[in-house]
Amino acid sequence: MNIVKLLFVSICMALRMIYYIVRPLFAFYYEKKRQQIPDIDNDILRKPATELARMIREKEITSVELVTAFIRRIRQVNGALNAVVAYRFNDALAEAAEVDKLIESGNLSEKDLIENKPFLGVPTCLKECFAVKGMSWTSGNILRKNVKANFDAPVVTRLKQSGLIVLGVTNVSELCMWWETSNLVYGTTKNPYNTCRIVGGSSGGEACIVSAAGAVVGLGSDIGGSIRMPAFFNGIYGHKPTNAIVNNDGQVPIATKGGKDFLSTGPFCRYASDLIPMMKVMADPDKIGLLKLDEDVDVRKLRFFYMEEAEGSVTTLPVHPNVRQGLKRVIDHFSNIGAEVHRVSLPEFQDCVNLWFAGMSESGEEPFVAQLAEESKNWNLYEEIARVVLRLPRHTIPALLLAFLEKFPMPKNMAKKFQDRAKKLKSDMLKLLGKDGVFVFPTHPTPALYHNEPLLVPFNWAYTGVFNVLGLPACNIPLGLSSTSRVPIGVQIVTAPHMDRLSLAIANYLEQESIAGWTEPNK
Repeated sequence: MNIVKLLFVSICMALRMIYYIVRPLFAFYYEKKRQQIPDIDNDILRKPATELARMIREKEITSVELVTAFIRRIRQVNGALNAVVAYRFNDALAEAAEVDKLIESGNLSEKDLIENKPFLGVPTCLKECFAVKGMSWTSGNILRKNVKANFDAPVVTRLKQSGLIVLGVTNVSELCMWWETSNLVYGTTKNPYNTCRIVGGSSGGEACIVSAAGAVVGLGSDIGGSIRMPAFFNGIYGHKPTNAIVNNDGQVPIATKGGKDFLSTGPFCRYASDLIPMMKVMADPDKIGLLKLDEDVDVRKLRFFYMEEAEGSVTTLPVHPNVRQGLKRVIDHFSNIGAEVHRVSLPEFQDCVNLWFAGMSESGEEPFVAQLAEESKNWNLYEEIARVVLRLPRHTIPALLLAFLEKFPMPKNMAKKFQDRAKKLKSDMLKLLGKDGVFVFPTHPTPALYHNEPLLVPFNWAYTGVFNVLGLPACNIPLGLSSTSRVPIGVQIVTAPHMDRLSLAIANYLEQESIAGWTEPNK
């Protein structure tokens, strides 16, 4: 073991020891501040987006009534959660009224509406790092606090064209590069199951408001787990599609070079039945055919491979017993219905953190520190660190730590070694999965931590990040709540590129079998 790796491992182990020692202090401090969000008091908020759209088309409810119900719910919960950071309620109600006029006119047949506007009149919220015309577009960077988008990102355009009505934009971690959603523009977002705990990041506000029934579907982006981790922590479905199927443009920060191979834009859904309809809407029209989403999938004929943890990893916490039990419940079910099930061992997973960093080191992307400075010539990293010490911060600690770590890049020979390992692992996994295989793996080692605890276990995100390096699509499947902390658990289903339909079919199947699915907060 060379000196660089030894130092890295030693720091990780020291942080883990500190984590175990001080965890009771986090619990003592935060549990005193716990708030409970109001119960859902309107059954219309409990329905899938596709069902809500059908009800609007068939005049069982008006879009104005539906939008009003979701606005009321956001107002009920957002004071405790801080998920939605900018609103457009009046505009949304006006758009809903136009939808109702269109439905009343009968100018479009039901077939036309289903094919061209499948979500007509259904309200949603969108991740703030995406450009939504007229809305805040800071990506959590205080140097962008007055920036508003003057256009819609391509994926936002497609969502609007599908008939979705945007109610507001949701909170993110600073520049979307940390797995707790907190920034100095809008503050910290809190978990709907326990406000003392994190919602994940970077799409934490989006997953939070979907889980809290302030929206039913949403939009996320994922370069290291930013869809799947928030989906896991908030108990909903979150799909990282095959790379480049959904247009990534119009978000901050944007990957322009090799980072494009890591970044995917995808949906959040409270109900699995909305996953495929959302993917059809979000995907580029010239690429959606590659996924063959309309092909039937018999889950009993799939081959299931699984690992319970990243064996030998010293950079991540051990997998929580409840997460293991959830994974086992899924695997046992498919074994019992006759599917082929194999436990595998992939030793490269112990280095999943280094695989991600090595991959990013050859991406050629603009340094994070340059994005943080927002083109300011007077910006100085050490001055910003001093401001934190003096309690005059302009950036979050995780953002400054990442900027600082950039000054110590991975040695080229070490990076090359891990890049080669990543290529081998990808080759092995592609051979393993083929066109009928899925890999079941914990989305995250533990249920949601207390606020700020991720600073002591900074690399737990590697359980999701490794699949960005490998370029494999993956979907978080919610599996109920931890028996100890009563916050969500889940697993991710990973497939070969363009085989997204397998994981989406499994999500639908497990929900229909009542093995997976959203659990209402407070229940």
